[in-house]
Amino acid sequence: GQLTGSGDNGLNSKRLQNYKDVLKYFCWLVDAEELFRESLLIFDLELAVMVAEFTQKDPKDYLPYIEALKRMDDPLRRKVRICRDLNQDARALEQIRESFAKKKEEISEVYRDLVLEIVQEAGLHSEGLRVFGNDQSLDRRIRESLGRRMLKNKDQKGAADVFLSCGKFADALKCFENILDWRGCVSLIKRM
Repeated sequence: GQLTGSGDNGLNSKRLQNYKDVLKYFCWLVDAEELFRESLLIFDLELAVMVAEFTQKDPKDYLPYIEALKRMDDPLRRKVRICRDLNQDARALEQIRESFAKKKEEISEVYRDLVLEIVQEAGLHSEGLRVFGNDQSLDRRIRESLGRRMLKNKDQKGAADVFLSCGKFADALKCFENILDWRGCVSLIKRM
C-alpha cells in the first residue's frame, strides 16, 4: 500500500521495517486502546492490525472485527460502521456527505435511510440539519423526525414550530390544539 514505493524491493522492505520500528516505539508511548481506535478512524485496517499486534492485544479481541470489516464490499458502509462502532456518529454523517459529494452524486435512498437512522438513534438532529441542510428531502425528513422527538419529550410548542418549518401543517395544527394555542391554530389555518 502506501508504505511501499517504487524502486528496489530491498529498499521497500527496509522502509517498511523502519515504519514498523517507529510504530512499535509510538505504541509504547501512547495508550494502546486509543491508538487502535485512531488507526481504525483513519480507515486503515492494516495499520490497525499492526497497532494491535505491537500493543499485544489479544487477536481474538480484534481479528474477527477486522475480518468482518474487510469482507464489506462497500468502502463507505465500512467507514460508517467503524464510526458508529466507535461512537463517532457525527463523523459517520460527514463520511456519507463527503463520499457522495466527491462523486458529485445525489445521496442514494439506502444512505438517506441510514442518515435518518443515525440521526434518530444518536439524537443528532441539529448535526444532521447542519450536514445535510442543502438537501431539501433529507432536511425535511430530519426536521420531521426532530418534531416527533420533541413530541415524545412533551414539547408541543417546539414540535409545532419544527413541523411548520418542514411543511407538516396537520401535525403542527394538532400540536397547537393540544396546548390550546388558538392563535397558532388560526394563524396556521390562514396559511393553509
